[in-house]
Amino acid sequence: MVNVKKTYCVLGLSNFGRRMATSLYELGFNVVVVDHNERLTQKIAPNVTKAICADVMDWDVMDHLGVPLTEVAIIGLPHDFDVTVLLVLYLNKAKVPEIIAQVSSEEKAEALMLMGVDRVVWPEKDIADRLVKQLAVPSLVEQISISPDIALIEVPCTENFIGKTLIDLKIRQKYNLYIIGLKRQTQKMQEPLKTIIAPRATMRFQKNDILLALGNTKDLVEFTKDIGLKAEGNERE
Repeated sequence: MVNVKKTYCVLGLSNFGRRMATSLYELGFNVVVVDHNERLTQKIAPNVTKAICADVMDWDVMDHLGVPLTEVAIIGLPHDFDVTVLLVLYLNKAKVPEIIAQVSSEEKAEALMLMGVDRVVWPEKDIADRLVKQLAVPSLVEQISISPDIALIEVPCTENFIGKTLIDLKIRQKYNLYIIGLKRQTQKMQEPLKTIIAPRATMRFQKNDILLALGNTKDLVEFTKDIGLKAEGNERE
């Protein structure tokens, strides 16, 4: 079977568009970028499959470049909403399988979603949401953002958890959280932590275990407060 690399088309070289284009290319995908700024297209050309200086509103050029045949179209024009809307109409008509668009407001995001855009990206809001979670739950080991309201966090096993089970702790009932896994040190300290997915309700927690907790951010904040976690450096004399 021939392995055909997936093709992405980035329309508009905003900071987000440039980052997406170069990162996808580094991962081995075909990436075609189109922007009316010659300086930007020349600069990015060595780091993508093809960089074209052209008007993204020129449908003949877009057809010639094969944009309608791309698997994923990424629109990086956050300050040209009218152009973004027309591009979405063009891409929908061409039946491009997936459309991602950068926006600059919640209202614009909602409008594009109603038009059939698969995913909208608002970098400033996404960064702010992530930072708020990190500030709200500063003691977590690591946090994976799933949505503005849901997160997966790693929480170190506190002393009062050791020797107890999920049945004993009643985390699901008390906090509406799911412990979907845990990381545990193996017998050989030099080996990486072993990840246990969906631990049994009767499994007893051990010292140095790390719990993987999934749930609403507010519930996670309440959980970490109740088990006594504190941010390093936050205690003062």
